[in-house]
Amino acid sequence: MSIPEFMVPELDDDTLNQMASVIVNCMNFKPGESTLITAGLHCWKLIERVRLECALEGVSSIVDAISDDLNRAYIQQLPIEFLRRTPPDLEAIANTVQGYINLTKTWDPHSTEDIPKDGLVAQREAEREIETILLKRNVRRTLVGYPTTPMAQSFGVSFDELKELIVGGMLYSQETLLSKCEALAKHLKGADKVHLQDKDGTDLVVGIRDRRISMSDGLISEEDQKIGYNTANLPTGEVFIAAHEQMGEGTLFCPLTRDKFSNGIIKNVVLLFEKGRVNLEESHAETGDEELKNSLITAYRSDERKHIKAMTHNIAELGLGLNDKIKKPIGYVLTDEKIGGSAHVAIGDNKSYGGLSESSLHWDFVTGTKENVTVIYPDGSSKKVIEEGRIIVL
Repeated sequence: MSIPEFMVPELDDDTLNQMASVIVNCMNFKPGESTLITAGLHCWKLIERVRLECALEGVSSIVDAISDDLNRAYIQQLPIEFLRRTPPDLEAIANTVQGYINLTKTWDPHSTEDIPKDGLVAQREAEREIETILLKRNVRRTLVGYPTTPMAQSFGVSFDELKELIVGGMLYSQETLLSKCEALAKHLKGADKVHLQDKDGTDLVVGIRDRRISMSDGLISEEDQKIGYNTANLPTGEVFIAAHEQMGEGTLFCPLTRDKFSNGIIKNVVLLFEKGRVNLEESHAETGDEELKNSLITAYRSDERKHIKAMTHNIAELGLGLNDKIKKPIGYVLTDEKIGGSAHVAIGDNKSYGGLSESSLHWDFVTGTKENVTVIYPDGSSKKVIEEGRIIVL
């Protein structure tokens, strides 16, 4: 019997061992703890390495893995109410573990491109319930990228290029990232607003006064946990803030993104913010406009069912990237938002890092690579921290 293509590892053992070491180190486990690992079946070899690293640290693990084919079958064949229901077994696990490692579930990003969004959103609602439990329990959580050939093809790059962006960015020195995060964060502390501006059309002012400055440096440290910051991405390298949800004014230009549910390509997005909220009528995309708006509306209707006030379209995050190993935007948010000197703004959920918005949606829009970022303080003074995509305060 032939082995399915997605089950054949594309990363060598040494690379997988290094990735596993970085992942487990980031989680900062203690002996006796336990972790949930969710993943795509194509990540099976990395899953094994991570489980072994956990066990060597005295940490037990349990895995929930799925293939693209089974995921498609679920969404296409099961009723919406089943997809929306929180699995009781995962709920029980979420109420027990101290860690959650989320390895990339999708082998081929195009696998859900033609599936009705209602099913995808319902599935996301169930996932969000698990995340809410983990958040309330202060469980440490890490989202991990994993390169595949279909993924590289979907982003228009070679597998080696994608590997360099994801794996190279992941293996970047944690100590160096921490130093850069601290140097940038000190200029954001005590600030009132941040002004983003570039030649592509971005001209946006967001409010950050009295909001926590979070540093994503590849380690969920004891200090992070004390202030309630228990989330990490790999690859990593950014300083980010839960921006004031009703204080964004102006325009944001995002040259390339992917639909949050179908992964369809969306190009040259222009978002107009008024009082922190996206004005859908005045916002548009050159490619994928209908898909962009359909997803935003579908997610909003989902939040209307679950929350007294839907904050789906409100500003949620301001992030500034500083990973020098990631240089090229490809439309993959996990790497694009970490590019050194880049900026990104997200809408939707920000509860996990100090905001007030609860939503099934968190959608990051990364600006171009020539951003100008100015920090404005309560006394009216200001400090430019990024000029033409170059961080000038490190």
